Amino acid sequence: MDNNISNLYICSTVRHVMLSVFHAIKSDKKSTIVLFNDYQNIPPELINTHKLPSKIKITLASRYDLTSEIKQKNSLEISY
Repeated sequence: MDNNISNLYICSTVRHVMLSVFHAIKSDKKSTIVLFNDYQNIPPELINTHKLPSKIKITLASRYDLTSEIKQKNSLEISY
């Protein structure tokens, strides 16, 4: 298997993040965990990643911001 391939986990709940961290720790690959923290109204300051292995990165995202960005890009690219 190609060592350049990394794991990607998309999460919307704390439970999913915990499960993703568990799987990422067991893997020998780098892992990125994307948490849509607005789903459970999780304040970003509650997410402490200081004790995670360096191969695991958690990125916080907003469903609203992502949806708005996609809608904005699509409206700019569509021409008739």
